Amino acid sequence: MARGGTDSHRDEVRVFGNTVAVLQYSAAKKNGCDTYRAVFRDAATGREHATAEVAGAVSVETWQGRPALVARCDGTVPASGTNAARHAITVTAFDENGRQIGTAEVAGGELGSQETMIDGRVVRSGPDTQGTYRIWVRPVGAPAPGTPVHTCDVRGDNSCNRPIEASGETAAFTAQTLFVTEPGGTEGLDHLRAVDPATGQTRWSTATVQAPTGAPTVDRIQGKTPERRAVVVGSAGDKVVLGWYGHEETAKYVGGPYYLGLYDAMSGRLVGSGPAPTAESVEDAALHSDASTIYLYASGFAAAWDMATGALLWQQTESERPIHVFAAANGAAYAAADASAGMDKRTQVTESVVINARTKAVLTESGPSGEGIPQVAANGYATVETPDRIWVFAPRPVT
Repeated sequence: MARGGTDSHRDEVRVFGNTVAVLQYSAAKKNGCDTYRAVFRDAATGREHATAEVAGAVSVETWQGRPALVARCDGTVPASGTNAARHAITVTAFDENGRQIGTAEVAGGELGSQETMIDGRVVRSGPDTQGTYRIWVRPVGAPAPGTPVHTCDVRGDNSCNRPIEASGETAAFTAQTLFVTEPGGTEGLDHLRAVDPATGQTRWSTATVQAPTGAPTVDRIQGKTPERRAVVVGSAGDKVVLGWYGHEETAKYVGGPYYLGLYDAMSGRLVGSGPAPTAESVEDAALHSDASTIYLYASGFAAAWDMATGALLWQQTESERPIHVFAAANGAAYAAADASAGMDKRTQVTESVVINARTKAVLTESGPSGEGIPQVAANGYATVETPDRIWVFAPRPVT
């Protein structure tokens, strides 16, 4: 049953933690960016926590591991005093109660370096004053450039000049862990290394942890191209999904297929020991998650992983109509039918089905599409937009 609706004309909705943030568009500009009046409401009661002005592009992320609403204003900071006007990306974060918990500017292009804000930290990559390429990490408010956590090897490691946030690249920051590529170990393979972003210390690497069942052994990979052991596919909570190169002759893409393994990001422990799902490419292996389950889109078909045990709950077969899970609430998963993930991992949902999230049994053959796909709070309350209302539905677990 719906809790109630509020006027949604030109409003946008973001759900994070146990909060529904309603972004009310304003005609005003701040530093050249669109602005919104953000109203933070409790998902269960609708009680208003706070309001705040938000400028720029808004997304749901984490801030020091906690859910946060993050706005990025890519604009011009006006001149003030002796400071000239300058271009900057201003990043501002709000917690579930609508409190501003951090703001900082990130720079780009200085001496060939680039910066990005991830999980409440500024991650900088590029050359130092001597021309050595490094990655630095610093908390918001700490002086630049921060703690050096990785130095690129002269043998061709390009971890320091690739997009830090891109999955499948040579460097990625996810699950409060920095992943970089260490080139050419004793076997001639590039290994993925998990780094503590606060200290730069190595936690683990693909040279030492267990590969998922089915992934080829090192001796089968040597001499193949590309000579990389694994890449980061994505994360959910404190778990990270790695794609291990298969290098099979019948693969559609160079290096494929990818054998997907679920790992504890801190320890490198492989969660579960069953056969690994595979994906033809990293872009194909898009994933979504709820509190207990990861939903994969692997090799054209959906699969579900139990995050606690690593057990594969179900996996589609070639005899089924391919689906792509976009959201799950209270035991029900909402999936696009006949969907395929693009390079940006976005797909417009025009037709969907609703299935039992733990068994894939079809609950509704013709489900919602577009904005009718619910956004789900941590406590199970689901938010849906209609042309003139925003509705929040109380949890009703599938039985």
